[in-house]
Amino acid sequence: MKSKLAYIDHSFHQKTKSNDFLRDILSKNFEIIDIWDDSWKGEKNLTVDFINSQSFDYVLFFQVLPSASELKKIKAKLIWVPMYDSIVGKGESFWMELSTVSIKIISFSRKISEIAEKNAINAMSVQYFFNPENFGKVEDYSGKRIFFWQRMKFSFEDVKKIIGDQKIDQCILKLDPDPGYEAVFPSKEDIEKYNIKIIQSTLLKDKYLNLLKESNIFISPRRFEGIGMSFIEAMSMGMAVVAIDNPTMNEYINNENGYLFDSKKVREIGLVSFQQKGINARRTCKQGYSRWKADQKMVSNFIRSKFKNHSEINCATFLFLKIGQFINKIIQDFKNYFKIDRY
Repeated sequence: MKSKLAYIDHSFHQKTKSNDFLRDILSKNFEIIDIWDDSWKGEKNLTVDFINSQSFDYVLFFQVLPSASELKKIKAKLIWVPMYDSIVGKGESFWMELSTVSIKIISFSRKISEIAEKNAINAMSVQYFFNPENFGKVEDYSGKRIFFWQRMKFSFEDVKKIIGDQKIDQCILKLDPDPGYEAVFPSKEDIEKYNIKIIQSTLLKDKYLNLLKESNIFISPRRFEGIGMSFIEAMSMGMAVVAIDNPTMNEYINNENGYLFDSKKVREIGLVSFQQKGINARRTCKQGYSRWKADQKMVSNFIRSKFKNHSEINCATFLFLKIGQFINKIIQDFKNYFKIDRY
């Protein structure tokens, strides 16, 4: 009989299906029970009493995570799959307190793995890749054809700084922002200058990939990523990816297979070598997929391996944690009030 594993996930992923791959891997060894967290929409938080009432053997939190004090009340064994874009800004007090919980981390970001190691939290470090053979390969590099999907505040106005006065044969601009963000339309002059084709509707996966095939340069849409499915798809197809020099983009992209830039100093990037970078990007993904095939076989074994006992904290450390939590709350309230874009 398979062990029961509660898979508690951010409900927006019901639409994106971005982490279904992990469910598929775990379903081979566990009975998966999906629980969708709607707290981001103002719904009630999932309670510890409910979780304990279901007699789960394991509880896996994907991205979302209750406080350390709540986690300690859960009877099942705990796993967390954090996304880097969701942990940006969490201070030392957060990680120090989490280290007092008996929990394992499956990390898809090198940066998260480093933080977990620093705080003596048991973590498995993996890097996700698609199989490039499942994607169409870019064949035509004769002209610069850009694809950009505005998802957050990073808009075509920022992309324009990157392109500068370079000749662009086509720019597909997908204006379909994530919840809470507004589409920023280019001017008529920019539409003509950069040969912009605007797509506003939500697309089925096949239609989206067909649009990608029309392009050979991909502008990554976010300031930080959790895994980065969109730019990894583009790399798998042989597109040259332009991205902000932050995790997880800079954990996949380097000077050989793409372009990284400082978001605080956005300037024109010469795209003269985009063909070779695109070819190298696909090669990177082929090599990465071989590693991922080996790693994914070990994920279930990591979950089922022995859990470490949680550590204790002294009074001085406890006081430090509480001060840190108070400061973090003030910072978060400030961000929410002014709707600061962390992405």
